[in-house]
Amino acid sequence: MSYPTHNTTPPAKGPLDIEETAPAQLRLCVGGLCFALEIEHKALRQAIFARFHPFVERTHTQPVDARIQIDFIDPAASFWQQSPPLQETHTAKHFGVTAGFSPAGHRVMFSSYMRGHWTEEGQGTLALASPTDIDAALQPGWIEREGVHLQMASAPVLHFETFFTAMLIHQLLRHDGLLLHASGVVSDNKAFIFAGASGAGKSTAAKNSPHAQLLSDELVILRPNKRGTFQAYGTPFYSTCGRLGEAIDAPLHNLFFLVQSPDNHIATMAPHMLYKQMLQIICIRHRHHQETQQLLQLVDRLVPYIKALHLRPDPSFWALLHPEKEHEYVQTQRPDTPSLT
Repeated sequence: MSYPTHNTTPPAKGPLDIEETAPAQLRLCVGGLCFALEIEHKALRQAIFARFHPFVERTHTQPVDARIQIDFIDPAASFWQQSPPLQETHTAKHFGVTAGFSPAGHRVMFSSYMRGHWTEEGQGTLALASPTDIDAALQPGWIEREGVHLQMASAPVLHFETFFTAMLIHQLLRHDGLLLHASGVVSDNKAFIFAGASGAGKSTAAKNSPHAQLLSDELVILRPNKRGTFQAYGTPFYSTCGRLGEAIDAPLHNLFFLVQSPDNHIATMAPHMLYKQMLQIICIRHRHHQETQQLLQLVDRLVPYIKALHLRPDPSFWALLHPEKEHEYVQTQRPDTPSLT
């Protein structure tokens, strides 16, 4: 299974530049699910609002699916000195965060800087170790990367994002939804998902889709829709594309596993390879046996959408996806065309 990581450098043109004030009652809607956040600390609420700005639900008309209460706690408090009891058979440690199940069956996540848990019904609590200077810790800094001016996210917001992502994964699964380590775009109201191993070209494929709306260049969501097909959703998670995903959704048209190639073509995949690669891109930190069965059943339903896309590192592959617009995408391969990343 894939484990999502988080870039610490949000895009230059993004929600961290906003001047709008966060509402007292903050709600995030991702993948069709609405999370109500209870945050008393105004600066933290503003920082989370800025980071997830496009995915804030302002009308309060969508039913709340889950709730998260978030507080700062003094890092010197005895609260941090003992690890919560976990059922060892369900414990997994990744990126400095230990995750598992409490004896009561609640999902638990903790590290040196955060401690949280949530119930299967979607009631979550997150404690963050308060920095010495909270205002400074919540103030984004600036860095330069590859000539692009980027903002660096603050640590408390990153800890919240780690917790929120894990809780989102399991709340999605309650609705037969999946969070996939893949990029995705929407073109002509059709969602195209690009997946593959590191270096296969997921972010490059997103970059080479300037005509399309970006779902994400890092993590996308798939859920069954009322038409009996699948709906793809944008997420606020990003990698290196320089464009933040949009809060949009569209019917899934294809899910492609990418293969670097000197020419563009689409191929079917052997069943054993298809299932192996799908299970590698599904994000889930720890699971029960019944969840594994559920994942396999969802992959069964996704099989008709999945193909291998052999592509060059330029926009010309879109001639295969939109044959009626071939003249817009076909380009001459230049010797200096960068390799896929």
